[in-house]
Amino acid sequence: ILNDIKESDFTRMIDSQLIERQHYGYPPYTRLIRLTIRHKDLQKVEDGAKILASYLRTRLDKQILGPEYPPIAKIQNLYLKNILVKIDKSQNLVSSKTFLKYCIEHLQSQEQYKSIDVVINIDPY
Repeated sequence: ILNDIKESDFTRMIDSQLIERQHYGYPPYTRLIRLTIRHKDLQKVEDGAKILASYLRTRLDKQILGPEYPPIAKIQNLYLKNILVKIDKSQNLVSSKTFLKYCIEHLQSQEQYKSIDVVINIDPY
């Protein structure tokens, strides 16, 4: 990339980046959905994020990245953890969102995770 920029060969840089993004499943070839798990109890965030990621992996296995902490892991006394979901553009977005909603509701139906908040951000970047 740096050589392409140095040589002002932006077309080659863009072409190589698009090939790499397609190979690894990143936009513009996929949609990204970031799930942010929030709670004031760090252990609930840890456990809830692991459980939610395991639910998601039952159907979307390699399309799930995380859970991981964001660069700022605590905001307004709430701990945060992110899960990134990659949805291929050829997949039905409505059915994928329905599955995500089901997984979140399944997690929150358990007594110890009822108070966990999950924020959904589609195409976060």
